Amino acid sequence: MNQEWPSIRVMHLKGGLRCINDASPKCEIYPLTNKHSYLFKVPQYSLVYSAIESLNQEIIGIEFIDNSLQINGADLPEWRVYNKSFINRWSNAESAELWRRIGNSAYGIKDGYLWDLTNRISHQLRVCGWRIKELSDRYHDQLTAVIERGEHVNEIKFKDNFTWLCYLAIQTFLIDACILRDFLAEFISSYIIESAAKNNKRITTMSSLLREVKKLPKQDDPLVNELLSITGELGWLKSLGDYRDLVVHSAPIDQAETILFAKNRLVKCCGKITPVIECPIPQNPSKSYKTRHNRSLFDDFDELIKALAGLTDTHNSSIDGLSYCHSMLGYLSSFAYKIGLRSKLKPTLKTIYSSDIVGDFVYKKYDSPRRSD
Repeated sequence: MNQEWPSIRVMHLKGGLRCINDASPKCEIYPLTNKHSYLFKVPQYSLVYSAIESLNQEIIGIEFIDNSLQINGADLPEWRVYNKSFINRWSNAESAELWRRIGNSAYGIKDGYLWDLTNRISHQLRVCGWRIKELSDRYHDQLTAVIERGEHVNEIKFKDNFTWLCYLAIQTFLIDACILRDFLAEFISSYIIESAAKNNKRITTMSSLLREVKKLPKQDDPLVNELLSITGELGWLKSLGDYRDLVVHSAPIDQAETILFAKNRLVKCCGKITPVIECPIPQNPSKSYKTRHNRSLFDDFDELIKALAGLTDTHNSSIDGLSYCHSMLGYLSSFAYKIGLRSKLKPTLKTIYSSDIVGDFVYKKYDSPRRSD
């Protein structure tokens, strides 16, 4: 690594593809077909992302390798989710850092509850970001397996052990995302709306927060208005909660309406036709939940088997699981950042004094570039 090219970057792309930039102008997208890739060059370190997007590829996240420990496996590369469609494309990492710094301030004034809550939020933002990496890795494994088996020449639906892991990773993200949602609701009720706190109500879920908010007189608070909008019938946070309820209280995501199969879809990439992976999820999780909750799905066993096998005439629209989870994390991270900006404590960097050190202390500094590029 050098000052001009400070990191090796492994960029996770939509559909299971990867692009590696090895701390030089050279970039390589893979796997396109068995033992093939696409090579291109960029003149500057900061131009890699726009170069990839000019090839009609969507970046999910990036692994940064900055030192020899990460190369040798003695340390983890830095992972960051990348959301081009948001004002701050590093919204997940920067939101987690904001909340960590608010926690530092809470520690400084010895507010134990606020310190605990802000650190839980920061931790959960990092967890959700890592879940996106796990899901992208499963897509990559699935794509590699399809190519190795020679099944990439046609568009097909299929199901194998890698598919199961893809859907498992989708479910895990949905659950962790809603844990974060509820942590944010706890902060809003305790430090922004505060009416619940004054009444000695401990609110720890979004649903209980909404019940409290709807009792209040109409406000001009933009954060409260946004909260009501995103949890409304067409709101993205309501949709996220519906998916979570479906997988926690009703059925695995890949058999909520029909048995879902992965798709090997052929797309044009870098002038070549290449396979990508899609794992569809139901587009209307609330409907899927209701048909299972009222048990109407089970009225006719023969029709049930046909429906689960996808043999009925009913058209079930769907969206890709990785694309959905990636976009939801962008929304959730941006909303968390807005909430953090409303904290009455200003974020601060942690300062370690000699009195904070117990036992031997070894400090090693590894220069890591700022992610402003």
